[in-house]
Amino acid sequence: MANFPRREADIKALAQNIIAGLHNNPDFPAPPVSGNELKQLLDEFNALEDAQLAAQAAAQQATEAKQAKLD
Repeated sequence: MANFPRREADIKALAQNIIAGLHNNPDFPAPPVSGNELKQLLDEFNALEDAQLAAQAAAQQATEAKQAKLD
């Protein structure tokens, strides 16, 4: 039985490997999700992750600024 990764970084690496394996692979002429579709989904996920990190950083900065005003 396959052991799939649990860590987000490992899952993204697996997705990259799948994308590479599907690209122009004659063994998978019509996969349910093409490599291009999977890459687009992964790119969207990465963009959302970047936005989340930016929002978390902005929230942290706002909290620190507020605390500085109270001190």
